[in-house]
Amino acid sequence: MSAFVSLLGVSGNPYREDNLLVVPTGSSLPPNCVKCGVPTSDKLTKTFHWHNPWLSLLIFAGLIFYFIVVLVVRKKVRLEVPFCGAHRAWRTRMNRIGAVLLIAALPAALLLDALGVDGGWIALIAVVLALSGLIVLGVVGGSFSAVHIDESYAKFRGACEQFLATLPSSSVPAPTV
Repeated sequence: MSAFVSLLGVSGNPYREDNLLVVPTGSSLPPNCVKCGVPTSDKLTKTFHWHNPWLSLLIFAGLIFYFIVVLVVRKKVRLEVPFCGAHRAWRTRMNRIGAVLLIAALPAALLLDALGVDGGWIALIAVVLALSGLIVLGVVGGSFSAVHIDESYAKFRGACEQFLATLPSSSVPAPTV
């Protein structure tokens, strides 16, 4: 398989395409934080999922149908992503805040109902808490995310310029004359 991959011009090392990080299957990232570029030995092992954005049109056929199709056809890749201590702490903190906001919607609604608050206000507060949590989790999840995954490589957005500058700008080596 490696001979076939090398014939396609894909090296075994990550490279950049403009502002995207391209990671060939089986390769690993250099030991620099993807968000600020400083050297680090701290890595977060994460599974990234991706599906063709055109599948979002299936939402009009029904949410359950959409989710079933996406679960069947999505691609995934597991990658060790280097984060410095500050960026890893930010991710952890924001994930906790998002989860607390999302989970707090139900107890807040029950508490406000027990205190006799009007139902309209309860619904508004619960929806705002839940949406705030989803937004925070979406921002954290989207800060470094997959934009394409297939059998030979995965592409990611969200790596900083300092990190991308350490990588070659193409997978095809320059010809030697």
